[in-house]
Amino acid sequence: MTISTSGDTLVYQDLSGQRMEAQGVVSLGPSGGVKDSTGAIIYPDSYAISAVTRDASGNLLTMTITDGTTSWMQTITRDANGNLSTMTKWVRQ
Repeated sequence: MTISTSGDTLVYQDLSGQRMEAQGVVSLGPSGGVKDSTGAIIYPDSYAISAVTRDASGNLLTMTITDGTTSWMQTITRDANGNLSTMTKWVRQ
């Protein structure tokens, strides 16, 4: 998994190589961190993926990450063609 940013666009590539972009959802903190649902700065690239869910076509719908103590989930919605529509902030669980 890689997550990068360009301006206000989040670029996400999952382990299968599927690339998605979401514009206007990124709040960058210091050193590339992002704000979670509580406003805390987190570093998703440094956390382990603990769970994913996919639709019948294999498209990623949710991803849960953990730092060993706290978990966060990000939800992706898709249009009828399976294209990325929205991506939520990392929601603290």
